[in-house]
Order: sequence, then structure tokens, then C-alpha cells
Amino acid sequence: MKDRPDGFIPYKTTAVFTAETVPQALTRSHRTKAGVWGRIDVVEGSLELIRFDHNGAAVAHETIRAGESALVAPGEPHAVTLSATAAFSVTFLRQSE
Repeated sequence: MKDRPDGFIPYKTTAVFTAETVPQALTRSHRTKAGVWGRIDVVEGSLELIRFDHNGAAVAHETIRAGESALVAPGEPHAVTLSATAAFSVTFLRQSE
């Protein structure tokens, strides 16, 4: 998988979150801002990325393991479920000027 969509550059990265420190908002359906992609980078353990349709129904479940990343499209509803040993960060990407 590509680490970012063509024409988009990183502009902000979160702290590394664990099962103990992950904000609860990330564990339930949420979205990135319009025009902003999210790249989830797992550094330890694994997490499950759940993608939802715009009616709130889960449409895909992906397991992302240490050393792997997943892209979330602008406005795409999604949530994460972490393994006990998971550690990850999120990098936000916007269109380059």
C-alpha cells in the first residue's frame, strides 16, 4: 500500500497511542475533516480498522500489524479496536500547495 495519496503531504502526527492512552473517540465511528486523509501507522502489536458506510453499518474490517499502515479517506467513517499490546499513531495528510 502507498504511504499517501498522490499530491498529499503530511502536516500533523499524533502522539503514539496504546490501549491505555487511546482517546475513546477513536474507538467509535468518527471521520477526518473534509480534504484530509489519515494514515494509521502501527508500531507495535495490532489493531483492527473498522470502516463504516455513511449509514453507520460496518462494511470492512482490516487487521493492521506492527510495521503496517492503512489510509483512511477524507470523511470516511471508521473506528479502531486495539490489541492489548498495540501502539500506533495517526498522520494527517493534506493536498500540497
